[in-house]
Amino acid sequence: MNRRKLLRKYINIALDLLYRRDAHLINNCPVDMVKTEQNHHVGERAIVFRFAHYLQNLIDDDPAFKGYHLDCEYNRNGRENKALPSFPNGTFPDLIIHRRGDNEHNLLIMEFKTYWNSDTERDIVKIKEFRDSNGRYKYKYGVSVVIGLDAPTLTWL
Repeated sequence: MNRRKLLRKYINIALDLLYRRDAHLINNCPVDMVKTEQNHHVGERAIVFRFAHYLQNLIDDDPAFKGYHLDCEYNRNGRENKALPSFPNGTFPDLIIHRRGDNEHNLLIMEFKTYWNSDTERDIVKIKEFRDSNGRYKYKYGVSVVIGLDAPTLTWL
């Protein structure tokens, strides 16, 4: 199976594990906050971390990903900040799979949003710029994930 198909398979498995094992992170909102319509959910980073944990375990066991690293909030490009045309002061993707130290093996960039903050417009721009074949990073695959209350929505770019 090629890496693209494996990534899709492993991402779906990791999301399934996230929803089965960590539903509390996804749908935890204090009752008194729901009544006042305030937004006091678990942070997106906590959810992404758990997803990354499951995905890391899957790719670690597959020789197709030997030498690749999964990193969250990785903001470095060598000694510089990661920067893009739309993010000239720096940016950091929620999750990447790459080989540290160069941009020749950038495999996957993922951006996450949650159902209580689901505007993906800037995430889509970021993913497209990270994937730009004429750009600095040239990620092969990109996906935007909205963590819904009961199920995720994935947009592959």
